[in-house]
Amino acid sequence: MVKDLILEPTPQSQIDSAEVELLVDPDPMKPAMVDPWAFVETILGWEARMVAGAPGGPALPDRLSLRLPEYDTTLSPDWAVVDPSGGEQPWQLLVRVEEEGVDPDQRGALGGWEATPHQRFERLLRETGVSAGLLITDQDIRLVFAPKGETSGWLAFPIRSLATVGGRAMLGGLKLMLDRGRLFTDAEDHRASAN
Repeated sequence: MVKDLILEPTPQSQIDSAEVELLVDPDPMKPAMVDPWAFVETILGWEARMVAGAPGGPALPDRLSLRLPEYDTTLSPDWAVVDPSGGEQPWQLLVRVEEEGVDPDQRGALGGWEATPHQRFERLLRETGVSAGLLITDQDIRLVFAPKGETSGWLAFPIRSLATVGGRAMLGGLKLMLDRGRLFTDAEDHRASAN
């Protein structure tokens, strides 16, 4: 069922860009995001109590990890964002933060299974039944949608661009989809997990 939601990002100002700039390393030879948790906490307003695996948050449940013995690989998220409606699926998003230098589209970038980090993350989403997640890399935040039995898709937000004047519309879009209001306080049919 397709829902018609009238969603319009809040215009972002110089203050919003400056807030992101404080959390981004300008050196292109280094990872763009200095501290991924500080970013989601400060920019998106996530609270640790609502994110399993976050610093100071609840423990990440073992059932969100997927063991693939045939590849000697375990797939797991770093964080899981709770669904406050407490429905059948208690998680809205899984979040995976890749190590420095890991290219999300390179086969064999991680040990074990030679699938790309992106493909691994899609498999984790499908197998856990949490159809959406964030894959955070050196350069991008990827919003990935991979429902079981359906075609997947993703949208990338270049991290350094979010701190620029030209990136303000992207920053507004990122907040519109993933800020505290969208994930935790909007009406249930307007939350990320309902769409």
